[in-house]
Amino acid sequence: MDVEGPCPVWAPATPVQVVISLAQVTHLCTEDEFVVLASDGFWDVISNEVACELVHKYMREYELDLVPQKLVDRAYRLGSDDNITVTVVFFTYHLRAKAASVKVAGTV
Repeated sequence: MDVEGPCPVWAPATPVQVVISLAQVTHLCTEDEFVVLASDGFWDVISNEVACELVHKYMREYELDLVPQKLVDRAYRLGSDDNITVTVVFFTYHLRAKAASVKVAGTV
């Protein structure tokens, strides 16, 4: 077949929705310790409440830079069949306050 001009582009007969925009907007306050930014592959299998519980657990057990990977691993083990991306933003003002309270509690 000899085609002149640009190559034909395949398109489905009906439009396919590729991006879903269901943003959850939350106002932050000084008590907030972190924000979890994740793809739907994560949220499909883990609720907001469970995500917070897991972050707190992993903060106690691992270095902070390992927490997002541990969350990805958990979502994968729970059977997510979508792309899984997780970023956790830790607020340093909260971490500094926590470190200071541990120092004070640890001194005699």
